[in-house]
Amino acid sequence: MDDELQDWDDETEESVVNEEAGTTTGGTESPEILPYIGMRFDDLNAAYSLYNEYERKRGFIVRIHRMNYSRKRELDGLRQILSKRFVCYKKGFRNINYKNQKGNEVRHRVEVRVGCPTFIMLKAASNGWIVEKFEAKHNHLLVVSEQIFRLGSHQHLLDKVKLINGNLQKSGLGPTQINDVFVEIFNGQCNIGAFEGKLKRFMKSNERKMCTEDCQLVLANFDSIRAKEPGFIYSIKLSDNGMLSGIFWVDSRVRSSYRLFGDVVVFETTYKKNRYQWLFGPFTGVNNHRQSILFGCGLIANKTKESFEWLFRASMNAMGDKEPSAIITDECTGIVPIMSSVFPNAVHRFYLWHIAKHAQEHLGQLWYRCPEFKPEWNQFIYHTWMGEYFLKRWKAMIVKYNLKDNRWLSDKYAQKDHWVPCYLKKHFFCGDELHTTK
Repeated sequence: MDDELQDWDDETEESVVNEEAGTTTGGTESPEILPYIGMRFDDLNAAYSLYNEYERKRGFIVRIHRMNYSRKRELDGLRQILSKRFVCYKKGFRNINYKNQKGNEVRHRVEVRVGCPTFIMLKAASNGWIVEKFEAKHNHLLVVSEQIFRLGSHQHLLDKVKLINGNLQKSGLGPTQINDVFVEIFNGQCNIGAFEGKLKRFMKSNERKMCTEDCQLVLANFDSIRAKEPGFIYSIKLSDNGMLSGIFWVDSRVRSSYRLFGDVVVFETTYKKNRYQWLFGPFTGVNNHRQSILFGCGLIANKTKESFEWLFRASMNAMGDKEPSAIITDECTGIVPIMSSVFPNAVHRFYLWHIAKHAQEHLGQLWYRCPEFKPEWNQFIYHTWMGEYFLKRWKAMIVKYNLKDNRWLSDKYAQKDHWVPCYLKKHFFCGDELHTTK
C-alpha cells in the first residue's frame, strides 16, 4: 500500500510541475529512476547520475549547495563527507552586499536565482549513500525538452560527434563550418548533444591534443634525422605548463651556407600560419649568384617578445654565435629592442615594401584623395640621400597635409633609422632586392 501511495505521489507531483511550467516532458517518468526518501546508492557518482537524468527529463539543472564533513581526519589527511546536498540552479537569491562591490558601479548579469526550494540531500551510510531528504516542487517555469541540450550539466557530445569532429578538423575546416556540418547531419543542434559554444570548446581542446601529438611526431622525425646526420641541430622551447611552444632547426648544409653568406640575414613572418596558428619564420639570405638561400627555420606558438627572443638566440647558438652585420625584418616595433639585445652589433632594417604596404593602409584617404601625395612620398623617401633634406621634406609634408596627429607616421618618424634609405646608405644589404621587394 505504501509503495502504491509513493508511486501515485510521484506521478501526481510530476504532473503539477509540468502544469506550472506549461510544458510536457514526454510522459510520466518510470518509478525506477525517480528519487525518493530512503533510496540507496553504492556511491555519490551513482546518485548524481540518477538525479542528473531525473533533472534532464524535468527540465532543470543542479548545483552542489552544501557538503558536511567529519571533524576527524583520515590517515590521508582528508575528512570524510557525511552528507551532500544538490539543489536547483535557481535556489537562493543574488547577494548584493559583496564588500568588493561597495561604492563601485557593477554590471550584473540577468537574474537567475528565484529561491527555488527543490533539493535532494544524500547522507553517508554503512553500505553506501541514502536519500535523507527530497523536495521536488519548483517555483519557476522549467525548460522545454527541445532546449534541454543548452543546460550545463546535460551537455554531452555524442561519441560519433567526437569521432567525426577529429576527421573534420584534420581536413582544415573551421569551428563554424564544422558546427554547420553537424547541424545538417544530425538534423538540428539539439541532436548533437551540446550547443555551438560547447562544441567549439571541445574543438579547441581537441586541437591542443592534436597539436601535442603532431609536435611529438616532428621531434621524433628530427631525432631520426640527427641520428643519420650529426650536423643537424634543433632546439625547442617549452611554455610554463610544459607544452611545446617553439621549434628551430638547421642542417649542416645550411650552417655551411651561413658561414659563407651570413653577412645579411632576412627574417620574415608574413607567411601563412599553419592549422594550429603557429607562426613560421624562416631565416634567409643571398649567395654569390644572387640566389635566395636558407639559414634556418623556426615555428613559434605566439608573437610574444619572449618567443622572438628565444628564436633569435636559438639561431645564434646554432650558427656558433656568429652575428650578421645586418638583419632585415618585418615592420614590427616589438622586435626592435630584441634585435639590439640579441644582435648588438648588427644593423636592423625594416622591409621597405612592408612600410609601403602599411602606408597605403594608414594613409589611404590621402593616397586616393590627393593624387600628388604619392609622388611626393616616393620622392623624399626613395630619392633623398641626406638626412637634413629628409627631415625638411618630412616636416613640410606633415604641415601641408595636416598629419601631425597621425600616430602611425609619428611611430615611423621615431624609427626612421630602421627604414629610411638615407640613414642606411652606409651599410651593406646585398642589393635592393632584399629590402625593397617581398
